[in-house]
Amino acid sequence: MSSHEYSVVFSKKVRKCLLKIPLNIRDKFFILAEQLAEQGPVAATWSLITVKLGPNEYHCHLGIHGVTCWTHEKGNNNNRGILCGSRENAPY
Repeated sequence: MSSHEYSVVFSKKVRKCLLKIPLNIRDKFFILAEQLAEQGPVAATWSLITVKLGPNEYHCHLGIHGVTCWTHEKGNNNNRGILCGSRENAPY
């Protein structure tokens, strides 16, 4: 665990999406969120499947159909979730 912790903030859109996605994808989402809170914008366990989209934007495939996207501003300890759901709805 790092010397400082990060917060993970879920948007209203993400919270609504979590109610609709399959349980196995939801479980992976919460595991990733927990690790992001402990390790920062790229959790070590997920580093091979986490892709940096831009200077502050990341996404991670949680399965064949599941994806989550988030932003992290350097110097800020917030990871802000912007999407959780199907790959078809991902902003990339």
